[in-house]
Amino acid sequence: PRVAFGAAAAGSAVFLLLAVTLYLPALAAERSSRALVEAVPELHGDRPIALVDMRLPSLSFYLDRFPGSVSPGGIDALLARAPETLLVFDSRDLEKLPGGERDRLRMVGRAGKYRVLELREAAGSS
Repeated sequence: PRVAFGAAAAGSAVFLLLAVTLYLPALAAERSSRALVEAVPELHGDRPIALVDMRLPSLSFYLDRFPGSVSPGGIDALLARAPETLLVFDSRDLEKLPGGERDRLRMVGRAGKYRVLELREAAGSS
């Protein structure tokens, strides 16, 4: 029985060590916006930023400012008021946008599951 308990404890320790060193950092990188901020330098400018139908508290931390938020139905009104706004989408939500709305937007950058888009007309003017 001591050998069995020792083997079970050793197996559990190895599993816990692997989880802490491999799985948790990968999960943190996927859920955090650090990679997005590093991959999309446009986020550091003065342009307004709006999160589309999601919460991303780490973005406020890495940018040292609070982005706005908008529902998918409010994107047109937001872009009419502030066409220079950068929109941050989850890739699954971006796929749900109707084709006409998606065609008006241009990809600025991406990291992990996050996508940053801007209005095509604003892209030409900046």
